[in-house]
Amino acid sequence: MLLGLLILSVALSYGTWSTRRFGSRGSERQTFDQPVVEMAGRMVRRPDRIPDVPVTTLAEMELAAVARDQQDLLFGMTVLLMRLLATGTVAGIGLVLLTAGSTEWEIRSEAQG
Repeated sequence: MLLGLLILSVALSYGTWSTRRFGSRGSERQTFDQPVVEMAGRMVRRPDRIPDVPVTTLAEMELAAVARDQQDLLFGMTVLLMRLLATGTVAGIGLVLLTAGSTEWEIRSEAQG
C-alpha cells in the first residue's frame, strides 16, 4: 500500500513539473527525461521549407518567426502530451497498488476480527 502511495505521489509530482515547464521555450535540452523529449522530437514533423532562409523584408521576417513559433508550440505540446501519458500510466499503476493494498488490509482485518 505504501509503494502504491509512493508511486502515485511521484507520478503527480512529475505531472506537475511537466506542466510548469510547458511555457518555457528551449527548456527541454537538459532535462532528466531525454528519452521522452527525443521521442516527441521524432513525432513532430519538420516544416516543408526550413524557416532559416535569409529574409529580406519585414513580412518575410514575421512569417519566419511565426513558422518557428508554431514549430516550438507543436513540439512543446507533443512533449507535454508524452509526459502526461507517462504520468497517467504511472499514476494508474500507483492507484492499482494502493487499492490492492487497502483491499488486502480490509480482508485481513475482517479475518482476524
